[in-house]
Amino acid sequence: MKMKFDVRSLVCGALVGVAVVLLTGAAGEGQKGWEYTTRYYDRGNQAPIQELNKLGADAWELAAPVAGADGLTQGFVFKRPAPRRVQE
Repeated sequence: MKMKFDVRSLVCGALVGVAVVLLTGAAGEGQKGWEYTTRYYDRGNQAPIQELNKLGADAWELAAPVAGADGLTQGFVFKRPAPRRVQE
């Protein structure tokens, strides 16, 4: 199956991507980095919903699973925007 190369679609997609980055602040302006926390849970058990709700309420979001030596998930890494520091 041959794909046609359409310059207009490519340009339009690039412009939409740039707009999303600028509108969401993903370009890094004002962002001072991230802080991370890791939570480990007993294998085979579901993470406590109350704890996950508390993490979400505190602006933590799931960043990645943590795999054990056997390749199974044993915990999770969460991240949130780092607090802004007051300039001295």
